[in-house]
Amino acid sequence: MPDCRCGVSDWRGLREALRLTQEEMADRLHISVRQVARLEHPPHRCPREATIWFLRHMLRHSPYRDRLQAAGFPNPFEEDCTPKRVTGRMS
Repeated sequence: MPDCRCGVSDWRGLREALRLTQEEMADRLHISVRQVARLEHPPHRCPREATIWFLRHMLRHSPYRDRLQAAGFPNPFEEDCTPKRVTGRMS
């Protein structure tokens, strides 16, 4: 089972702070609109490493970084954001 430590607990809030539609967010993250919806609604899924890479890259640049700051939404990448995998068997 994935242990997601990407720092994003409110995907919808993040998308709204960036002033993006689900379609626009999907386009920028190179995922489907359905995948965006899955990230936004419980049970929250841990995104793929590529999705995290695209999001991290997007938030490094204006206007997205500026939109996030203007909305007062915390930057989820102030610390390392790499999905970690739990190995071994669950008891």
